[in-house]
Amino acid sequence: PGVNEATRQTWLAELDACLAAWSSVASPDGYSWESYSYSEFQNEIMFPMLEARTRSTGVNQFTLYPFVKNYPIYSIYSWIPGGDHSFALSMPYGDSGTAPAASMRTNASYLAYRTPEDSAHVVELANWEAYRQYQQTPDNSYLREDPLHYIMAAPSIPVTSPAAMNLPRFHYFPQGGAFVWRTGWDNMATYFSMTCAPQHGGHEQPES
Repeated sequence: PGVNEATRQTWLAELDACLAAWSSVASPDGYSWESYSYSEFQNEIMFPMLEARTRSTGVNQFTLYPFVKNYPIYSIYSWIPGGDHSFALSMPYGDSGTAPAASMRTNASYLAYRTPEDSAHVVELANWEAYRQYQQTPDNSYLREDPLHYIMAAPSIPVTSPAAMNLPRFHYFPQGGAFVWRTGWDNMATYFSMTCAPQHGGHEQPES
Protein backbone atom coordinates (compact mmCIF):
# COMPACT_ATOMS: atom_id res chain seq x y z
CA PRO A 1 0.00 0.00 0.00
CA GLY A 2 1.24 3.46 -0.89
CA VAL A 3 3.85 2.21 -3.40
CA ASN A 4 3.10 2.73 -7.07
CA GLU A 5 3.67 -0.07 -9.55
CA ALA A 6 6.66 1.55 -11.25
CA THR A 7 8.47 1.89 -7.93
CA ARG A 8 7.53 -1.68 -7.01
CA GLN A 9 8.92 -3.06 -10.27
CA THR A 10 12.15 -1.10 -9.84
CA TRP A 11 12.55 -2.49 -6.33
CA LEU A 12 11.85 -6.04 -7.51
CA ALA A 13 14.40 -5.72 -10.32
CA GLU A 14 17.10 -4.61 -7.89
CA LEU A 15 16.17 -7.38 -5.49
CA ASP A 16 16.32 -9.97 -8.27
CA ALA A 17 19.79 -8.72 -9.25
CA CYS A 18 21.00 -9.27 -5.67
CA LEU A 19 19.49 -12.76 -5.56
CA ALA A 20 21.02 -13.67 -8.93
CA ALA A 21 24.48 -12.61 -7.78
CA TRP A 22 24.07 -14.58 -4.55
CA SER A 23 22.86 -17.75 -6.26
CA SER A 24 25.72 -17.63 -8.78
CA VAL A 25 28.25 -18.29 -6.01
CA ALA A 26 26.13 -20.64 -3.89
CA SER A 27 26.88 -24.36 -4.02
CA PRO A 28 23.75 -26.41 -4.94
CA ASP A 29 24.58 -29.03 -2.30
CA GLY A 30 24.38 -26.42 0.47
CA TYR A 31 28.13 -26.19 1.04
CA SER A 32 29.83 -22.83 1.51
CA TRP A 33 33.36 -22.43 0.16
CA GLU A 34 33.92 -19.33 2.26
CA SER A 35 33.31 -21.04 5.61
CA TYR A 36 30.27 -21.63 7.78
CA SER A 37 30.75 -18.37 9.63
CA TYR A 38 30.66 -16.21 6.50
CA SER A 39 27.82 -18.26 5.10
CA GLU A 40 25.64 -17.55 8.14
CA PHE A 41 26.49 -13.86 7.87
CA GLN A 42 25.52 -13.94 4.19
CA ASN A 43 22.28 -15.81 4.86
CA GLU A 44 21.27 -13.33 7.55
CA ILE A 45 21.20 -10.74 4.77
CA MET A 46 19.81 -12.88 1.95
CA PHE A 47 17.04 -14.79 3.73
CA PRO A 48 15.05 -11.59 4.50
CA MET A 49 15.38 -10.75 0.78
CA LEU A 50 13.95 -14.17 -0.09
CA GLU A 51 11.17 -13.60 2.40
CA ALA A 52 10.40 -10.17 0.92
CA ARG A 53 10.36 -11.64 -2.59
CA THR A 54 8.08 -14.44 -1.39
CA ARG A 55 5.60 -12.00 0.10
CA SER A 56 5.65 -9.70 -2.92
CA THR A 57 5.08 -12.45 -5.49
CA GLY A 58 3.21 -15.13 -3.55
CA VAL A 59 5.80 -17.71 -4.66
CA ASN A 60 7.95 -19.39 -2.02
CA GLN A 61 11.42 -18.28 -3.08
CA PHE A 62 13.11 -20.60 -0.59
CA THR A 63 12.13 -23.55 -2.78
CA LEU A 64 13.80 -22.14 -5.89
CA TYR A 65 17.40 -22.37 -4.71
CA PRO A 66 18.96 -25.81 -4.10
CA PHE A 67 21.56 -24.17 -1.87
CA VAL A 68 18.83 -22.97 0.49
CA LYS A 69 17.04 -26.31 0.67
CA ASN A 70 20.28 -28.18 1.32
CA TYR A 71 21.84 -25.67 3.69
CA PRO A 72 20.60 -27.36 6.90
CA ILE A 73 22.53 -30.48 5.85
CA TYR A 74 25.71 -28.44 5.52
CA SER A 75 25.04 -26.74 8.84
CA ILE A 76 24.48 -30.00 10.72
CA TYR A 77 27.61 -31.64 9.34
CA SER A 78 29.73 -28.51 9.83
CA TRP A 79 29.49 -28.51 13.59
CA ILE A 80 32.18 -30.28 15.57
CA PRO A 81 31.15 -32.29 18.67
CA GLY A 82 32.00 -31.02 22.11
CA GLY A 83 29.58 -28.32 23.16
CA ASP A 84 26.01 -28.33 24.38
CA HIS A 85 23.87 -30.54 22.15
CA SER A 86 26.96 -31.56 20.16
CA PHE A 87 27.44 -27.96 19.18
CA ALA A 88 31.00 -26.73 19.58
CA LEU A 89 32.88 -25.09 16.72
CA SER A 90 32.53 -25.43 12.95
CA MET A 91 34.76 -26.83 10.22
CA PRO A 92 37.84 -24.55 10.23
CA TYR A 93 37.94 -23.76 6.50
CA GLY A 94 38.33 -20.29 5.07
CA ASP A 95 39.81 -17.19 6.66
CA SER A 96 37.00 -16.68 9.16
CA GLY A 97 36.66 -17.79 12.73
CA THR A 98 35.06 -21.06 13.71
CA ALA A 99 32.07 -19.40 15.40
CA PRO A 100 29.21 -17.95 13.32
CA ALA A 101 29.13 -14.25 12.55
CA ALA A 102 25.36 -13.96 12.51
CA SER A 103 22.15 -15.01 14.20
CA MET A 104 22.00 -18.69 13.28
CA ARG A 105 18.75 -19.11 15.17
CA THR A 106 17.01 -16.68 12.85
CA ASN A 107 18.46 -18.31 9.73
CA ALA A 108 17.34 -21.72 10.92
CA SER A 109 13.88 -20.35 11.70
CA TYR A 110 13.49 -19.07 8.15
CA LEU A 111 14.39 -22.50 6.81
CA ALA A 112 12.09 -24.35 9.18
CA TYR A 113 9.22 -22.03 8.27
CA ARG A 114 9.70 -21.82 4.51
CA THR A 115 11.32 -25.09 3.42
CA PRO A 116 8.65 -27.53 2.26
CA GLU A 117 8.15 -30.87 3.93
CA ASP A 118 8.83 -32.74 0.72
CA SER A 119 12.53 -31.86 1.06
CA ALA A 120 13.12 -35.08 3.02
CA HIS A 121 14.31 -34.28 6.54
CA VAL A 122 15.62 -30.79 5.80
CA VAL A 123 12.72 -29.08 7.59
CA GLU A 124 13.19 -31.10 10.75
CA LEU A 125 16.92 -30.44 10.66
CA ALA A 126 16.32 -26.71 10.41
CA ASN A 127 14.01 -26.78 13.39
CA TRP A 128 16.45 -28.95 15.34
CA GLU A 129 19.18 -26.43 14.60
CA ALA A 130 17.03 -23.58 15.87
CA TYR A 131 16.20 -25.58 18.99
CA ARG A 132 19.76 -26.52 19.88
CA GLN A 133 20.89 -22.95 19.37
CA TYR A 134 18.11 -21.83 21.70
CA GLN A 135 19.59 -24.10 24.37
CA GLN A 136 22.98 -22.38 24.35
CA THR A 137 24.19 -20.23 27.20
CA PRO A 138 23.01 -16.58 27.02
CA ASP A 139 26.54 -15.16 26.98
CA ASN A 140 27.22 -16.55 23.50
CA SER A 141 26.97 -13.24 21.67
CA TYR A 142 26.82 -14.87 18.25
CA LEU A 143 23.54 -16.49 19.32
CA ARG A 144 22.12 -13.08 20.12
CA GLU A 145 18.41 -12.45 20.46
CA ASP A 146 16.80 -11.46 17.19
CA PRO A 147 13.10 -10.50 16.87
CA LEU A 148 12.90 -12.18 13.47
CA HIS A 149 13.67 -15.51 15.12
CA TYR A 150 10.43 -15.33 17.04
CA ILE A 151 8.47 -14.02 14.06
CA MET A 152 9.68 -16.83 11.78
CA ALA A 153 9.76 -19.62 14.35
CA ALA A 154 7.72 -22.70 13.43
CA PRO A 155 7.00 -24.48 16.75
CA SER A 156 4.54 -26.88 15.09
CA ILE A 157 7.39 -28.57 13.20
CA PRO A 158 8.77 -31.49 15.22
CA VAL A 159 12.15 -31.10 16.88
CA THR A 160 14.01 -34.23 15.88
CA SER A 161 17.72 -34.78 16.41
CA PRO A 162 19.99 -36.11 13.64
CA ALA A 163 20.47 -39.30 15.67
CA ALA A 164 16.72 -39.84 15.99
CA MET A 165 16.37 -39.40 12.24
CA ASN A 166 19.11 -41.98 11.68
CA LEU A 167 21.07 -39.39 9.75
CA PRO A 168 24.21 -40.99 8.25
CA ARG A 169 27.42 -40.36 10.19
CA PHE A 170 29.15 -39.26 7.00
CA HIS A 171 28.27 -36.91 4.18
CA TYR A 172 29.90 -35.90 0.91
CA PHE A 173 29.20 -32.54 -0.72
CA PRO A 174 29.85 -33.22 -4.43
CA GLN A 175 29.78 -29.61 -5.62
CA GLY A 176 31.57 -28.30 -2.56
CA GLY A 177 34.22 -31.02 -2.61
CA ALA A 178 34.00 -31.66 1.13
CA PHE A 179 33.71 -34.89 3.09
CA VAL A 180 32.64 -35.24 6.72
CA TRP A 181 32.69 -38.32 8.93
CA ARG A 182 31.90 -38.74 12.61
CA THR A 183 31.57 -41.74 14.89
CA GLY A 184 28.19 -40.63 16.23
CA TRP A 185 25.99 -37.67 17.13
CA ASP A 186 27.02 -37.45 20.76
CA ASN A 187 29.33 -34.85 22.25
CA MET A 188 32.18 -37.33 22.64
CA ALA A 189 32.16 -38.40 18.99
CA THR A 190 35.30 -38.31 16.86
CA TYR A 191 34.97 -35.90 13.94
CA PHE A 192 36.92 -35.79 10.68
CA SER A 193 36.52 -33.57 7.63
CA MET A 194 38.51 -32.65 4.54
CA THR A 195 38.09 -30.64 1.35
CA CYS A 196 39.43 -31.30 -2.14
CA ALA A 197 38.11 -29.05 -4.89
CA PRO A 198 39.09 -26.13 -7.12
CA GLN A 199 39.47 -22.90 -5.22
CA HIS A 200 36.70 -20.35 -5.73
CA GLY A 201 38.37 -17.32 -4.19
CA GLY A 202 36.88 -14.86 -1.76
CA HIS A 203 37.31 -15.93 1.86
CA GLU A 204 38.15 -19.48 0.84
CA GLN A 205 41.65 -20.73 1.62
CA PRO A 206 43.65 -23.56 -0.06
CA GLU A 207 43.61 -25.81 2.97
CA SER A 208 42.32 -29.35 3.45
